[in-house]
Amino acid sequence: CGSFIFTCSGFLIKQLRVDFFDALLVRFLLQSIILVAFILYKKNKFIHGSNKLILLQIVRTIVGSSGLFLFFLSYRYIPLPDLTTCRYTQVIWTAILAMIVFHDRISISTILAIILTLTGVVLVAQPTFLFPNQSSLVNQTKVSAHRTADIDFESDKSYRLLGLCLALACALSISCSMVLNKKLIISKIPQSIIMLEFSLLTLIILLLNHIYNRFIVYKYEKQTMFTWQFFLAASVSLMQVFSSTITQRAIKLEHPAIISVVQSSDILFAIILQNLFSRVKSNSFVILGSFLVTTSIFLVGIDKFSKDRKKLSRKRPVDTKL
Repeated sequence: CGSFIFTCSGFLIKQLRVDFFDALLVRFLLQSIILVAFILYKKNKFIHGSNKLILLQIVRTIVGSSGLFLFFLSYRYIPLPDLTTCRYTQVIWTAILAMIVFHDRISISTILAIILTLTGVVLVAQPTFLFPNQSSLVNQTKVSAHRTADIDFESDKSYRLLGLCLALACALSISCSMVLNKKLIISKIPQSIIMLEFSLLTLIILLLNHIYNRFIVYKYEKQTMFTWQFFLAASVSLMQVFSSTITQRAIKLEHPAIISVVQSSDILFAIILQNLFSRVKSNSFVILGSFLVTTSIFLVGIDKFSKDRKKLSRKRPVDTKL
């Protein structure tokens, strides 16, 4: 449910042709207020841990915010299914980083998942030296300049490589933030503090971006920001707060590996939304690449789940003796 809400809200904001970063201002303002109220209610300290842990929190916050901005920046240049497919390669990169940081052993299923992921990304990216006669997108239609002040980057193939690079950088950023998040939680740093740090930094960057657009490049000199599209997009962005709350609740109730597998349904939702409601359609290579990445997520998720189940079954006999 959380994945569906996040995908739908992002797609709707894009169709409204509102600047994502303007729409997200409302979301992160509300999210920050809620988190501050929650931390005050729980009487938690706003600064936790040693100097080393504080530095780790700063790095995690910067990396996490970078992942969010890279996600929405890349969405300007590539369709939602391509972006979502590249984004969910984060599951594979997280598994690789976990092996390095936490010394997890590599399994055959992980190796197979890496191969499937790389193949899937190539099929989605469709580099010209491998696909010389293929158009990565079909039925492309340029949006005329009189309909919108924004350039329709998504329909321009020259921006596709930039969008894909940003999407893969987003996946790597999210992977790093997840590994750092795990390390901080192991070190007894409250999740609410980690989320607040991320939310506040994101809000500050969004405010700086708005100030730059308004007072330096005069983006709103000839047109107002406060249109009905903006208010609708801002309302839709608030759905993402609900989405993240549901996801956090699910992580507490269910195994993280299962959550990763279920969240990969985002790819399916993105393909359906893009091909039903957008003029830019996905070709068969994009769909096949998305399927391969989804399969790799299933392999990693099921492998991780089975390993953790085995660890629990080994511990239980010892616990009963105690």
